[in-house]
Amino acid sequence: MDKYTTLSEELSNLSRERQELIEARASQIRLEELTLRNLREKLGLSKKLVRW
Repeated sequence: MDKYTTLSEELSNLSRERQELIEARASQIRLEELTLRNLREKLGLSKKLVRW
């Protein structure tokens, strides 16, 4: 049976520099998501109304 690893385990195997780059990008993505949520709220839109 294959051994599965968690994301935390995979991240811990990376260099500290790489971990910091990943964390910085994750923070940027979270900020973008909050910005988009705020914009949708201000425009009176919701995910239910937005169709792709």
